[in-house]
Amino acid sequence: MKRLTPLICAAVLLNGCASSYWSEPLPERLSENIYLTSSNAGSGLIGFLLRNDGKRVEVDTYLDASMARSENQTVQEQCAVDIDALIDGSAVGKPLALPTYESLARLDCDQYRLVLETGPDTLYQYSSGGTGIVVVHLRGSFTVVRKKTEHGIDFYLHAEH
Repeated sequence: MKRLTPLICAAVLLNGCASSYWSEPLPERLSENIYLTSSNAGSGLIGFLLRNDGKRVEVDTYLDASMARSENQTVQEQCAVDIDALIDGSAVGKPLALPTYESLARLDCDQYRLVLETGPDTLYQYSSGGTGIVVVHLRGSFTVVRKKTEHGIDFYLHAEH
């Protein structure tokens, strides 16, 4: 028993240290695509952004602005998605429509928008993969900030520095 007492004390002490170290929850991670030319309805993105308002998050996702289907082209046109600005990075800092719809007849380009504010540790890398595939890999630590607008909600992703 005399040998076990120091081990039990050490275990209790380490358990207390571990529980205080992990008392802050780990940031939630976004890894599913963010659609700019198709619907985000039911994707979980809007819920993720609402749930993490004011919180730090980890992002490892793709901004998907693919133009492979006629539906994508309709959304791109109606929501004014600037593909060239996405490719060259000049879309950073500007509101990007997060389209939501169940059918194209009910397309909403204004209810939700995303504003990216990248930093030096943010990966923002364009790639394409065949006819009509346009994606930007986005990875980094961000703080989500929700701002009401006259049309809906803008979600800012502020890069952690």
